[in-house]
Amino acid sequence: MLLGSGSIRGEKLGPIVEYGGLVEIFPYDDGVYMLKVDGRTFRQMMRYLLRDDAFLGTTEFYQLSQGLKLAYSRSNREIISLTYRGIEIADDDIFTIGLQNYHYCNLESFFGVSFEHVKTFGTPKMIATSCLDILEEYLSTHKAIRQDVEGRLTILD
Repeated sequence: MLLGSGSIRGEKLGPIVEYGGLVEIFPYDDGVYMLKVDGRTFRQMMRYLLRDDAFLGTTEFYQLSQGLKLAYSRSNREIISLTYRGIEIADDDIFTIGLQNYHYCNLESFFGVSFEHVKTFGTPKMIATSCLDILEEYLSTHKAIRQDVEGRLTILD
């Protein structure tokens, strides 16, 4: 899942999470799309995400799912490493991505990839109508959640 960072409107939640606090920190209740791309396309999407505008705070940025790690050289404008669960993502790997509806509808603007290209790997599908419902269900079924900084995104220079 690539969750739009702008969807998160606060720095901390809890220690006891109430519905009002959840809605305050995550006010955008959007659907979720699942799409598939190959490793080459995913790498291009991540490189586009990390273009110079990203460091000026004038464009979308994303939270990366657990298991996904990216090392990027800002001076060379290249991805040094892109791994999932410790294994480098190969160009021909097929990768499944979850995106909020708003970000899915702006795929070309936010990731530099066209709908037509993405559709060559399979038809994207709406898999949930409410991100907020997913978060609410997760939080109600998982207790004592820890937050650890994992270093999912590393900017080298």
